[in-house]
Amino acid sequence: MLNFENIEDLVSHMFANLGNENNLASVITNKSMTTDIMVELLNYKNVILNSCDIDYEEEYDREYIVSLFNDVESDNWYVNVEKSYLPEKEKYVATEGYVLFHEDVNSKAMVDMQNNEYMSLGEHDWFTIGEEKLENINEDNNDVETNLDGTDPEDELDDSGYSITVKVGLDTGEAEKIIRDMRKNFQRELSDMFGISYRPLPLRFFW
Repeated sequence: MLNFENIEDLVSHMFANLGNENNLASVITNKSMTTDIMVELLNYKNVILNSCDIDYEEEYDREYIVSLFNDVESDNWYVNVEKSYLPEKEKYVATEGYVLFHEDVNSKAMVDMQNNEYMSLGEHDWFTIGEEKLENINEDNNDVETNLDGTDPEDELDDSGYSITVKVGLDTGEAEKIIRDMRKNFQRELSDMFGISYRPLPLRFFW
């Protein structure tokens, strides 16, 4: 079990492990932490938000997956944010690369990935942030009981999908405003052109 002091340390760890598995590092966690990780990633220079599927209008109470990958043809990095669980299939999506599971994530996520016949789970770790602690750890540092209390994040971000480059020094409020404006403008343009509403398809590996 890894323990990071804060979100900044977690994101630094993602960058440090990009070269380990297919130049892709992903974090599976709850909605609130997903937003924090996304904002921190966008504080880095040359990081581009490639897709985002956080939708607070739907009754989705499972984990999300935040993926960071690099572009071998440029100095850019890309971020995808999407739902980790498929209710219609009752399974978690599989992904390549290095995977970090937050300690509150349902263990079924790891089991589903390990059992995926097309893309089995590779290198991975479980982690906590800051003061999050295991209830009891014996003298050999073995986990005895894990605190798996759920979270109830506030519905602050309303977003679907887009591509956008964000400046360094971005804070949460600025990120949310950019996301809302981008979504509204893009949907309005598509509606004017085709007379239909826009809803992007998430980029992930399914089975």
